[in-house]
Amino acid sequence: MNLSDFETHELVAHYRATKEKLDAKKAAFKKEAEPDEAVLKLLDGELMRRLADNKQKSFAIEGVGTFTRTLRTYFTIADPQKFNDFVVAREDITFLNKTPNTSALNAYREENGEYPPGIVATQEYAPRFTKAK
Repeated sequence: MNLSDFETHELVAHYRATKEKLDAKKAAFKKEAEPDEAVLKLLDGELMRRLADNKQKSFAIEGVGTFTRTLRTYFTIADPQKFNDFVVAREDITFLNKTPNTSALNAYREENGEYPPGIVATQEYAPRFTKAK
């Protein structure tokens, strides 16, 4: 049987039924995974604390894997008018995107020692685990 053999209303009905079935499975899995997510959150916090206390970037455990912390930077436009004035004055639209252009902001900081006016940078370490082979 080919999909073209079905009426449109049959396909839409099947699509809806399949989507509802998948959504229910995802919700059940999410609920089932909550205790494990909570344990991982606790372990992440403790391992991140130990990395910071020991001034290390990672723990490599032979036969187990490597736990790493990665610095992530997030930008927000705290003062849109100041940032807009900055972009217009520089005549450089590379700073613009749906969100501020990370590469352009970092390059500006490297060159000038600070981020452009109106920009707030937030950094946090994010955990990452790589299994041993």
